[in-house]
Amino acid sequence: FHIGTNNWQRQDEFAPGSGILHASMHDTFNSMPGVKCYSIYPSKVQTSPTDDHTFRVFKLDHDIPICESVSPNSSYRWHSMSEDQFTAYRKRLENEICAFMDEAEVREGREFDYLISHHAFTNAMTGAQIVERRSREGKSKLKHFNFVHGTALKMYIKEAEQDPEYPLRFLPLAQGHGVFNSLHGCAGVWVNSEDYILKFLDCFGTYPKDRCVFSRIGVNQKIFCPKGTTVEKDLEKYLRPEDKARLSGLGLKRVLTFIGKFADWKRLDAVLYAAELYEKTFPDLGTVVIGSGPPEAVTQYEGLAKSLGLQRIFFIGSQSQDVLADVLSMSEVGVFPSYKEPFGMVFIECMACGTPAIGAKSGGPTEFLKDAQGFLIDEEDDWRVEAGARRLGAKVSETITKALKEDWKGKTKGPSCVAFVRENYSTMAQCSTMLSEMKSWSRLPRPTCDYLLSDGRKVKILDDEAGIAGAVCHEFIAAANHAIAAKGAFSVALPGGSIVAALEKLPKGAFDPSLVHVFFVNERIGEWKCYKGVLKSLVTPHGIPESQVHKVTEGSPEEVAARYEALLRSQPPNVVTCNYAGMPSVDLVLLGTGEDGHVGSLHPNKNEIRLSGQGKAVLPINEGGKTSIAVSVDFIRSAKCVVLSAAKASRAPMVARALRSSCGAYDVPASMVNSQNTIWLCDRDSIKDYAAKAVFDPAVADMDSFWEIPGMKPGVITGDLAWALLRFAKAKGFAIPAINCTTTSTVNAVLEAASQINRPVIIQFSEGGSCFFAGKSLDNKKKQASVLGAVAGAHYVRAVAPAYGVPVLVHSDHCAKKLLPWFDGMLAFDEEFFKLHGEPLFSSHMLDLSEEPHEENIGICKTYLQRMVKVNLILEMEIGITGGVEDGVDNTGVGKDKLYSTPEDVWQVWEALAPISEKFLIAAAFGNVHGVYKPGNVVLQPNLLRDFQAYAGNKLGVGKPYLLVFHGGSGSEKEQIAEARRHGVVKMNVDTDTQWAYWSGIKEFYEKNEGYLQGQIGNPQGADKPNKNYYDPRKWNREAEVALVERVKVSCADLANID
Repeated sequence: FHIGTNNWQRQDEFAPGSGILHASMHDTFNSMPGVKCYSIYPSKVQTSPTDDHTFRVFKLDHDIPICESVSPNSSYRWHSMSEDQFTAYRKRLENEICAFMDEAEVREGREFDYLISHHAFTNAMTGAQIVERRSREGKSKLKHFNFVHGTALKMYIKEAEQDPEYPLRFLPLAQGHGVFNSLHGCAGVWVNSEDYILKFLDCFGTYPKDRCVFSRIGVNQKIFCPKGTTVEKDLEKYLRPEDKARLSGLGLKRVLTFIGKFADWKRLDAVLYAAELYEKTFPDLGTVVIGSGPPEAVTQYEGLAKSLGLQRIFFIGSQSQDVLADVLSMSEVGVFPSYKEPFGMVFIECMACGTPAIGAKSGGPTEFLKDAQGFLIDEEDDWRVEAGARRLGAKVSETITKALKEDWKGKTKGPSCVAFVRENYSTMAQCSTMLSEMKSWSRLPRPTCDYLLSDGRKVKILDDEAGIAGAVCHEFIAAANHAIAAKGAFSVALPGGSIVAALEKLPKGAFDPSLVHVFFVNERIGEWKCYKGVLKSLVTPHGIPESQVHKVTEGSPEEVAARYEALLRSQPPNVVTCNYAGMPSVDLVLLGTGEDGHVGSLHPNKNEIRLSGQGKAVLPINEGGKTSIAVSVDFIRSAKCVVLSAAKASRAPMVARALRSSCGAYDVPASMVNSQNTIWLCDRDSIKDYAAKAVFDPAVADMDSFWEIPGMKPGVITGDLAWALLRFAKAKGFAIPAINCTTTSTVNAVLEAASQINRPVIIQFSEGGSCFFAGKSLDNKKKQASVLGAVAGAHYVRAVAPAYGVPVLVHSDHCAKKLLPWFDGMLAFDEEFFKLHGEPLFSSHMLDLSEEPHEENIGICKTYLQRMVKVNLILEMEIGITGGVEDGVDNTGVGKDKLYSTPEDVWQVWEALAPISEKFLIAAAFGNVHGVYKPGNVVLQPNLLRDFQAYAGNKLGVGKPYLLVFHGGSGSEKEQIAEARRHGVVKMNVDTDTQWAYWSGIKEFYEKNEGYLQGQIGNPQGADKPNKNYYDPRKWNREAEVALVERVKVSCADLANID
């Protein structure tokens, strides 16, 4: 996805260079195999297309904002915007881009990989916010990159140089925002000039230099190429009516061309002074001026031409790229004497048309314009005054004279121009390089730590409490110096107690205390213990100005909390910025942890922890007459870095619980802390429970294939490995089909399909199917035959699955309350198998208690999960009712309201089960029906899954916390299946469709061979001919398997479970 900063050239609106570049990149990426590109750009004039869904216009009611120079389309500067206008612009841009990306992903059936913002300013900050926002929505694969153009850097430089036209405003804003402070906000930067790499790093000194690279600008050589146009035949068509009338009497045979906006640094005045000289020498030479600017600039330059008495000059205004190519093709030279041109795309366009270029020896052109294709004249220091501009004009005239006399166009320089551009400056070469760099840069190097969890949290293990104290100081110094270097200020939120006491060991001179701003994680009103501790351990020893230590005031908890939040929000942007959701964001939060998992004053299951996701930064607390305030989990998670400390064996159970939870739970508030950079500091005693069985937690989002998951193997997988596969499916946006099997034949067919496409699959047994597997003649009054059949089926799958070369999950399907003896029997076998092999027999089991009251459903699931967690089993549970008929259970008459769950229903499941284990799947109802029905009879609403995820994600601060199951998948529309996948469905049950496929194989075999299946002997070939080869069960059974194999592959394709 590209975020453009200028309009494209369409609907009769002229486009500046950055808009042309963006459009060219968009088209080029879309011409590359396997690549799809979407774009948005601003315009007041243009409208979004109706015949191309890949780009959209960000509609403005004002001119396009510009950084520092005039544009043919606008002179409306960013600096003229009020703060409210600027904030509203950014938020609307973010919202429209996110909505457009969501629409595109629905259309494409996959998520975006890369986001490119153009210009190192508004679009870049918006791009970083979109990545953060989508990550919170569970779309974590997106990486942000920026293409730096010169105008934003010029604006920053002028602000830093205290240019009165550019008050210092946006440079500290961008630095404080943090988009270019590290790779977190932007994974790579391209700059269109070597010179501007250093200027970019001057503005953003902490950005990794190796991720800031020069990108050769490419041109579209289908447009810019020698056109064969001539002055005699083609010039007239581009002139103004009044100029056409005088053209015939001028005797023109040759022209040279200037292209550029009417800004002083483009130095059109020098070209006009040059024309005053060369018109006298070359009576057949004319000058074409293409470009425009504000009315006063047009008046200025056209007036200058008249005052100089120029006779053969033609102002033709802004023109399309096709006209530019036609005029450049007929020109002897292109003349572009800009001062410090950021890059100079017009030079490349000129040479692509076979025409040499003349420029000035400054800026981007010095990096690529060689004598073989043109010439750069020496700079003139005083070009801003008329005498200097005239001297520059004389140099231009002298160079033009030389070019004409030596016939640069036809003999010495022109012939090499086209090949030079083709070899070095094609858009395809540029975009191919960018794509390769994005792929490379997207794999961030793993930081040094003892454990790196898949959600990005890091764990560092120290020897003891003293080691933790030293590490706290190290993290403080690192964060302080990074922030001060990046934006000239460092903000930290501190608690009290041992964490602040550890800061007494900070060495003097390790950071600049005058730039430190201190806030408080929590504070008892009227006692100020945290404030006093900070003064003693940090402020006084290091000389931090007390005016920058933001003390909590007095009053009621509500009043104090409101004032402290207002204080945070009123800070300068380089001290405290706001994240995409408007939450204040400091550079560092230091936290201790209690044995119960509390952080600050956020205690397990208290009201304050349950206020997560409500947008409050500071919370009032009143317990037993003791009043205090505390920052919220939302505020903590918005910080650039959070460091949590946990020492002593008494904290070991809490640490293990917190680290093993990928989404957090109210009963352990520390588990809910996850910011841009979250670091746990533990000693060897506090980490021991986690280390004894470190959760299998690979960073699945960074993997390309499920085979990269450590330990992945062919055959049945269970426990942590099975859970990692399901999380990988959610991260990559695919789901695994779960096929109900009733015989070894159906098992074999499912495994064969998975093997053919090298993808994982789930084999599941229903209670009735399990009984059939064992034998329908067996007594099943106590579900003993169903237990036997399910267990036999699981053992059979374990025996044969490795030979098929793919990972397989073995699952038991719907278990209603009346079928719990079947569930108990299977679970008993799991427990015995675990004693022998260290893993359960099955991978997972499903409880379907959706017919019971909601609270009873959850309560029974909770009881069973407490038992299942001991043998590392995954639980699937259902809320709401799936309509239709399944395995003898008839829900065809159920009320429609029962077919749709609510976000609150699903959240209650999470609250009950998450404290026990993260290994549970939720089959929430969104209109699902078992079986296949006529179109319109089933009203699926997969958008409800999005609402379920958003409700929980807002509370937990993570995107898409649930792993969901799609029941009743047979007969569903592909678009609905795709939408369900995007909202976190990782498993879809398929039964009716595969039953029909199996039968259709037999049916088609019978219809094809009916004459051979009427008796053992006698067929169309003769009355005495045997038919054994036709009625042999292996014959028709195999045809059933072949048909089932193909249907399973269709299900895999529908679920994007394909390579």
